[in-house]
Amino acid sequence: MLFQFSLLWSVCCVVDEDGRKKVDSFVRELDGSFPNKDSIYEYFVDTKTRTWIHWEEKLRGGWKYQPSMPFFKILVPTVDTVRYKFLVNTLVAKFCPVLITGPVGTGKTSVAQDVLFSLDREAWSFLTINMSAQVHDDDDDDDDDDDDDDDDVEDDDDDDDDDDDDDDDDDAEDDDGEDDDDDGGVDYIYDDDNDDDDDDDDDDDDDDDG
Repeated sequence: MLFQFSLLWSVCCVVDEDGRKKVDSFVRELDGSFPNKDSIYEYFVDTKTRTWIHWEEKLRGGWKYQPSMPFFKILVPTVDTVRYKFLVNTLVAKFCPVLITGPVGTGKTSVAQDVLFSLDREAWSFLTINMSAQVHDDDDDDDDDDDDDDDDVEDDDDDDDDDDDDDDDDDAEDDDGEDDDDDGGVDYIYDDDNDDDDDDDDDDDDDDDG
């Protein structure tokens, strides 16, 4: 019986309502020890009598409202809350991680808080982190903004590279122009030397005539 109960709340607990109906039919074909009323998920094992007991039996003691308790801590016991609180407490006592899943508004947070607040404060401590579906979207927006900033930086780098290339081209053209002017100066110096040689020849001719 304990193996069957453990099987239901380990391998067979990650199914929806339709899946539970299929599991119920399959398990009943293998083992007929479960009561016929309701689903096999509605029962737990009484270790003293070694029988299947309906979860509703845990609600027989009744529930009384405590005026001193804050409103947000009030949890009215139901079959679901009693069942899941028992399962979570059993796992936490064995230091096993617990993940409670389900649609919005099904009491997941209430069950978790009820379990945490019932723990021995001298032996346990807990940290609550509130998250929502918007957390992922905000991260995506930040990533998009970062990508835009990167694009802007790349554009600025491209503009700087273009400016540097233009400046280098202009400097190169100016250097070429200066070299041309220098070549022209050398030609003039060469011509001056020729003029000096011509003057020397004329002086020699005059001396010969004299």
